[in-house]
Amino acid sequence: MILDQIPGFKKKVEAAREEESKLRDFAYTGLPETICGVDVKQFTPRHFLNCLLAKSPFFVGGIPSPVDVGLFLWIVSPGFKPFDLQARNEFLETVIEVPYADAIAEIDAYIERAFFDRPSGGSSRPAVASFLASLVHEIASAYGWYIDQILDAPFALLYQQLRMIAREEDPRRPFPNRLSDKVVRELVLKHQKKQKRIAKEEAK
Repeated sequence: MILDQIPGFKKKVEAAREEESKLRDFAYTGLPETICGVDVKQFTPRHFLNCLLAKSPFFVGGIPSPVDVGLFLWIVSPGFKPFDLQARNEFLETVIEVPYADAIAEIDAYIERAFFDRPSGGSSRPAVASFLASLVHEIASAYGWYIDQILDAPFALLYQQLRMIAREEDPRRPFPNRLSDKVVRELVLKHQKKQKRIAKEEAK
């Protein structure tokens, strides 16, 4: 099957690859993101750790409540201070009217963007340390960055650097591109279904 013969294939795949490029480039800008109009930092390992300590349902399972949404926004906000209850309460007052359902969807999308280039799969052997220990070890070993530099860098940036480290070790190693690969699969599947339907109709 020649992929270019699928109607709209090239244009749609190119658009997906352009979107992937924008997502990846943005990780290096240092610019904030927004969730329902609320400014937030790009998601980092330190944010992740704070979410785990807060038992955020976005990572430990369960259905997030409006309070969980507010606390998540507080953790990733530029003004976050771990032990400042007054600052936290004042922030929560400012986001009390954020649409709950919209916030859930945008937080999910925000997290997905952060983990866009995360490595697939994993080891079946028992873990010997936090997965962040492995991330810190690889980045620090390759670039000499300090722990705090790594913990405060966006996941979206760190995962790209891990890809570059892996590519240097094995230039032939393939890497998934979750957005454009998904578009390719969907277009191919749709084309195959169409061809089968045409073949059935012609066989009648």
